[in-house]
Amino acid sequence: MNAYRPGFEDVCRVHLSPDSINWYGHIAEASEELRQQIKRMRRDRMSPKQFGLYVKAHPDRLLITAANKMRAGERIVVNQNFSGRIVESYLLPFDKRINEENEALIAEYWQKKFGCAALEETGKGWLATDAKISEIEEFLTKFRSHADFADRKAAALNYLRALSDKYDAGDVLLISVSKKGEDAGNHLLGTQERTSARRDGDAWRTSKDRVASRGDEKLGLSDSQKHEAAALAREDGDDKKPSDFHFRSARKKPLLMVHVLGPVGGDPDARVPSFGLSFPPGHYQTEVEVVANQVWIERMQGGSFDTPDEEEDYDE
Repeated sequence: MNAYRPGFEDVCRVHLSPDSINWYGHIAEASEELRQQIKRMRRDRMSPKQFGLYVKAHPDRLLITAANKMRAGERIVVNQNFSGRIVESYLLPFDKRINEENEALIAEYWQKKFGCAALEETGKGWLATDAKISEIEEFLTKFRSHADFADRKAAALNYLRALSDKYDAGDVLLISVSKKGEDAGNHLLGTQERTSARRDGDAWRTSKDRVASRGDEKLGLSDSQKHEAAALAREDGDDKKPSDFHFRSARKKPLLMVHVLGPVGGDPDARVPSFGLSFPPGHYQTEVEVVANQVWIERMQGGSFDTPDEEEDYDE
């Protein structure tokens, strides 16, 4: 029987756990992102050595390397490079009090415009142009993340500081869906539905470990920046529209995106703040040091990797 004949598709169906589905989706997105990075590095005339060092410090590569090399009680020091990448708080606190505190923090910084003279409407919220990096750093430091995301947030903040001599300002997007409870007068963002998120202990975990919608990084770009992103996509030989990586490249500075998600998972009343911090490409030799152990690996990737010593040998 040919399992691929019409009517027999279910015979060859593969069933995966939610962790596996998330991880394979993450790998697909990371692979596409790395492909675009390679083309960018070729345009920048990077040497093979520089390219090798960048790949060596790629966060996803480090997850695999550390998981394969360390035993449970060991610690290793690794370097991470977030050039051209986005870090999003995909692990979200279930604690309503923490989420309310984060919403109050968003309202506070929204009210003071992240230190800018004015906010610009984007059609999906507001943009604070050229907010001081120190203001962005202060907001993220105060923003309460889930404990299992603390290491990733700290690494992203350290990378932002490492770039502070190159950028004294970045953009901030307050992303809001107007018909979903937006109340600008009281500084409440309209929520973005994430019913695909699942409960993971005392946290929500978003699908594919992503928070922003595709194209969110286009918000607030000038026409010339949008044209530049389209030109970069054509240079890369992409028939499709520009990706967020191309918008990231055209923005040429760090970007903080602030969201409030809801409904989340099976909770129709949830309002869960989240953030994403993206970095422009081109800083392939700027790295931050991270001390990693088995707990770090599990936090970074949800425990979906097993160490060789923990695997059962069913052939014995």
